[in-house]
Amino acid sequence: STGNAMMMVMKPIYYDFGREQLWSTAKEELDKVAGLLKRHPGMKIRVLSYTDVIGTKSYNLKLSHRRARIAAEYLRQHGIGASRVDFKGMGESHINNHCGEGVACSAAERRMNRRTEIQILDPGGAELAIQNEK
Repeated sequence: STGNAMMMVMKPIYYDFGREQLWSTAKEELDKVAGLLKRHPGMKIRVLSYTDVIGTKSYNLKLSHRRARIAAEYLRQHGIGASRVDFKGMGESHINNHCGEGVACSAAERRMNRRTEIQILDPGGAELAIQNEK
């Protein structure tokens, strides 16, 4: 039953346009994830990173892959084994709002799509869910 499941709410991990550097707020969220993984040694996660629709699909896929890799590397640098952290760049798939190809949007609206989310692949016995805030 998920009635007793713990829920960890993550604030969004956003990026500057065309960049993959982690903001200090992103590091704070990843520190929470690292702590969670340390408390649950059997848990495995996937880091999923996305872009907005500006630029070519192939560029955005590569950029999202770099973002996901850097977030996963941050977790590894904080004591989480590589076998527990999978990562995948999703490019411009899964836009969070109406800001698709050719749609006029503000910079803030576009930024909502340049994000990283955490998915639990194996809870490792923990009753836990991660909610990625929008």
